[in-house]
Amino acid sequence: PPRQKRWPFINKINKNLLPGCIECRMSIHAKKPNTLLVDDDDFALMCLRGIFESHFSDTDNIPLTECSCGQQAVEALLGSSTDENRYELLMLDYELHDMTATEVLRKVQNAASQNLKLPFVVIISGNVMEGARRSELTQLGAKFFVEKPLTAAAMGLILDNVTALRVV
Repeated sequence: PPRQKRWPFINKINKNLLPGCIECRMSIHAKKPNTLLVDDDDFALMCLRGIFESHFSDTDNIPLTECSCGQQAVEALLGSSTDENRYELLMLDYELHDMTATEVLRKVQNAASQNLKLPFVVIISGNVMEGARRSELTQLGAKFFVEKPLTAAAMGLILDNVTALRVV
């Protein structure tokens, strides 16, 4: 069935982003966002990859890069400054073994040249993110906050909004 019937709450968000444009919303699903998945837990990475792949009917050529620590993520983000290899979505675990998501985002912003544009940043955490921590992450570019375990419905919401923002 079409996505708008399976998850009606997604249409409400997308209608705000693309008023009255159902055809456009459906066509943008063909382009998969270049995505960086960052988690220090191999099982969590496997689950994220599986949920991401299940969102698309064609799982060939899904542009996914996986990192298992914050330093790898910083290097990957700083190395993706051209339009061809720029990440459009960053799924970032908050608590990595070498640094936090806050430190990753801060290092990227401090080291980045003016032409580096941060991707759509989604912070994943095993705990509820509230208060000063959430506010600081938002100032550093985080757009969504989700709790583990990440569900297919939550991933669908994220992917639909990343692709919708791409054409706005």
